[in-house]
Amino acid sequence: MLDVRLLDVIINKFGGQMIRKLNYTKPVITDLHYDKPEWITNEVIRKEFICLSFETDTQEVELFLIHLFGFNQINVDQSIQLSFDELFKQDEVALSGGIAFFEDEKKYVLPSCCCGLEDFLK
Repeated sequence: MLDVRLLDVIINKFGGQMIRKLNYTKPVITDLHYDKPEWITNEVIRKEFICLSFETDTQEVELFLIHLFGFNQINVDQSIQLSFDELFKQDEVALSGGIAFFEDEKKYVLPSCCCGLEDFLK
């Protein structure tokens, strides 16, 4: 599990002395400000970030799609099928976000940009 391993690394790195208790980490996407495609018919309520997990609800999936297409400059003034066709022609895609650190639902640290992970596997 990513959460446990990441926290173990942090704790081991600092000799087990944590200034704040980190309860969990989650992958998140941020900068959810792109235009809503016409093919998303539900009202979209913007959030500061969304967590990506198996618990993601329909509205958060729609925000994810808005961000995915917007961040990668995919034309959404066309059908959903044509938008996905354009997306799959890309060599690579990017999302703004990364790993967020949570103490609880109100105390958290969000990533900036891509957390410097763009070249992690290169």
